[in-house]
Amino acid sequence: MLDRVLVEALTNVRRHAGPDAPVTVQVTASEDAPRTLQMSVRNGPGTGGTIEAGPERDGWTVRTCLPLTTKGDDR
Repeated sequence: MLDRVLVEALTNVRRHAGPDAPVTVQVTASEDAPRTLQMSVRNGPGTGGTIEAGPERDGWTVRTCLPLTTKGDDR
């Protein structure tokens, strides 16, 4: 299951931050819950936009901001 979460996170980095964005993946044992792994995927700035996701009082929200042009596009 953790591998599918990692694949999706890395796909999102490439799609939204661009192929040149640096990525760090960290897998650690949870200090709060024995026999539990935690995974963190972080990316630096790239050529893409921004995305925020998180819980809200009555559900979950994903906010995305993407540029209308790409690198080298002068239109």
